[in-house]
Amino acid sequence: AYPGGPTIDMRAEVGLLTSNVLITVPDGPVQHMLGTGEMFGARVVVSGNSTGRFSSVALHYCGQAGNTDRACIFFDRLAAVRPAPAANASGNATVESMALMANPSTLESSAMLYGMASNIRVGGPAASSVSIVNNVMLEAYDASSIDISTTGNTIRGNLVLGTIKDMSGKSGHDVLQPGTFDIGTSDNWIEDNVAAGSERYGFIYYGVPCNPDYATGSFRNNTAHASLAGMWLQAGEDAASSGCTALSNFTAYMNWDFGIISTRGLPTNLVMTNVNILDTKHSGITVLRLGGFTEKATLDWRGGLL
Repeated sequence: AYPGGPTIDMRAEVGLLTSNVLITVPDGPVQHMLGTGEMFGARVVVSGNSTGRFSSVALHYCGQAGNTDRACIFFDRLAAVRPAPAANASGNATVESMALMANPSTLESSAMLYGMASNIRVGGPAASSVSIVNNVMLEAYDASSIDISTTGNTIRGNLVLGTIKDMSGKSGHDVLQPGTFDIGTSDNWIEDNVAAGSERYGFIYYGVPCNPDYATGSFRNNTAHASLAGMWLQAGEDAASSGCTALSNFTAYMNWDFGIISTRGLPTNLVMTNVNILDTKHSGITVLRLGGFTEKATLDWRGGLL
């Protein structure tokens, strides 16, 4: 680094992949065998006003390849729930009078091994959100490992490795580009995560606006390494409407093609604050602009290491 500059932690991560509570299939290794297996594993679906609260569990050989909604755990169109009914003075439950509360579904301190699709998918339209915190995930097959298309979710402290791109029987150019973390909207809280070993992107992310008062989402202290590209950066809806996309406190190192690339172009200006890009094989940062031929744009770099 440089005097007064950032310190970059490049030590190897360690994750625990076992648990006393295991969800799996009896023929997991056979199902998971690339080229010959059916890639048809165990699944857990939490839908509507159901609640799923998972802690210190393991899912091995999970998910089902070939369909975006066949993740190991699928939080599907979550809705608000009512608290457990309490009896009134006469002994009668008063469920109808109780206000709805946010769905408390969570996945915490758990391990997912050999995903045959996405490990986690949060799909909508959803009226409630999920917390995915302090988990370890190894392998997702031809799909983004954590796939988020709703808002208000907390994705924090996860170590996710090995996003596999299936190219068997396909042309050299395939538009399906999975990411370890595929975050479809900026209105989520994405913090302290590590993406490692993706055959395409570490993060696919729609950036927040440059407004410092933006309070419906964040992207902080995330790291991508040992991937084809560290991040595919796009502009979120609020950033696009404001004309400025912000990226802060992100580190990418030892990626092959790019540390950060704005594939298909950013329609906004870009402000990068405390972004660290190290040891990229080809381009550290490639910013592509989507706009008129003579339209001007700016890139503002503040702090960090390149």
